[in-house]
Amino acid sequence: MIQRVTRSPSASATIAPDNLYDNWLDSSLSSPTAATGDYEGLKAPAVDAALAKVAGAPTVAEQTAALTPIEKYVEQNLPVIPITTASDWFEYNSRHWVGWPTQSNPYESGQPSSSNNNAGTGTDEVVILHLSPR
Repeated sequence: MIQRVTRSPSASATIAPDNLYDNWLDSSLSSPTAATGDYEGLKAPAVDAALAKVAGAPTVAEQTAALTPIEKYVEQNLPVIPITTASDWFEYNSRHWVGWPTQSNPYESGQPSSSNNNAGTGTDEVVILHLSPR
């Protein structure tokens, strides 16, 4: 059984099972033109109701109980089969600068994302501080 990680008010992206299932299965996130989740287009009202119950459950015991029907649905119906998680892709050019993250030295992902596009907020700064002129 998966156990939810309790979120703190200051943590905007804490990993929790309801985040995982919500992103995969919440039909309100699906759209033919601009989906932000549920990319397979699942429409299962019972799953949506269970997701809401998990998100609102105040204790680990209630969260775990609310996850059970979702886990059973996924097990029986396989609406999504994740083959990768959190892949990071980026390009760099070492013509003038060296020190980029590589497969043999993966000190950082190197991929700018929504959480680190400003100075001092993530991989952008970490990567820049590792670079040296060629």
